[in-house]
Amino acid sequence: MGIRESVKQLLRMCGHAAVSTVHERLNVIEAELQDGLKTHTALLQSNIHLVQAAPALRSEIREAVSTVRDQLNVIEAEFRDGLNTHTALLQTSIHLVQAVPALHSEIRDGNALLAEEIRTNCAQRSEVQAIRDGLQDLKQHLQRLETKFGAVHASVEHLAAQTNDFLAHQAVRQVSIETSDYASANPELGLMAFLYSYLPTRKAIDIGANIGEVSDYLLRTGYEVYAFEPYPQSYTRLTDRLKGRPEFHSFPMAISSTSGEASLHLVADLTPDRTYDDPSIFHSLAVHGLPQGLSYQDTIRVPVQTLASLHREGAVPPDVSLVKIDTEGHDLEVIRGMKDHRYPVVSVEFWDAQLWFAEGSLYRLDDMVREMHQRGYLWFIVIYQIVGQDSHAFFCNHDVSVPGSWGNVFFFRDRDTFAQAQQWCAAVLPRTHFKAVPTTRTAHNAVDL
Repeated sequence: MGIRESVKQLLRMCGHAAVSTVHERLNVIEAELQDGLKTHTALLQSNIHLVQAAPALRSEIREAVSTVRDQLNVIEAEFRDGLNTHTALLQTSIHLVQAVPALHSEIRDGNALLAEEIRTNCAQRSEVQAIRDGLQDLKQHLQRLETKFGAVHASVEHLAAQTNDFLAHQAVRQVSIETSDYASANPELGLMAFLYSYLPTRKAIDIGANIGEVSDYLLRTGYEVYAFEPYPQSYTRLTDRLKGRPEFHSFPMAISSTSGEASLHLVADLTPDRTYDDPSIFHSLAVHGLPQGLSYQDTIRVPVQTLASLHREGAVPPDVSLVKIDTEGHDLEVIRGMKDHRYPVVSVEFWDAQLWFAEGSLYRLDDMVREMHQRGYLWFIVIYQIVGQDSHAFFCNHDVSVPGSWGNVFFFRDRDTFAQAQQWCAAVLPRTHFKAVPTTRTAHNAVDL
């Protein structure tokens, strides 16, 4: 029996009123139970639907979460890129701010330079205008000078005519005197006598004195002379000629680049009529070419010393001002024997390469000049004559000799002394000028230019 039936039986036992009340109450309870059942059923169904929809909902939630996560990653990457960009911009801005003072300084310097250039350009424009004005003034001045020049030219022509008339009819002509006197006809001796007044001392050395022509002239000029001659016969004639003169000192020896003994080569005149008055002037320590009729016939041993050793021994004083060297081809060795000693003026002999004497010898003018330049002799005068001609001429500071010439070279350490000597030579000798000979190629190039 069910609960309901049990309840109804119980109620019948309790009476009608109670039954009615209970019945009503039970109906209420039943209705409430039915409503609760319906509500629970609906809730149950909702829960069932929710349980059934949970997997799909989870999937949607996962997708949404994944989408949100991806969006967050994108936003984070964009944020990081933006942050890096803003950082770089910030650093650039900082560098720009730091560079602003230097930029301002450069701008100020640039403005200052620009202002200076503007001022300079303005000044230059003013100078250009001044130059233009000056050129215009100069042009006008030249025009005035041209007018005056015409008058001066006329005056010069008139003066030239008067001068020509004076030279042709009134001027005193130069007088030439023929003489056999060695000193009077020898311009080298004339120059030595002239230099007497311009040298620091009046002491001279005559190397290769032979029989004393040069030593005699130097003594008469006023020099104190130290003469050297190695050939015994010539030395005897030298000392006999000049003995008794207190300013004369003689030495029977040769001078060279070394001290000791050397062979003196003796020259003999083999011509039928004895063309050469005194062949002893050709005796030499050096063997070289000789003209026809002269020949080396013998040798003798003679003492030899250097100029440096003579000064060291006190045989020759240190303050000699003039040295004349004439050793027939041995002059270079005499120069080399000077060592460190220097003299104001040194005279040497030279031969042109076309002469017989120059054969087999390094005795050219350029050799002498090179050797003396090394010793500080920067200026020289060449007095020469051409074989077969009696006239002399001169030139200065040119190390190529005139073809077929021979003579003497005067070397100077002091330019003022050289200038005085050059003036003397210009007054008494014709000057030689050298100029280039134009070649076919040179003429062609000149036409092209």
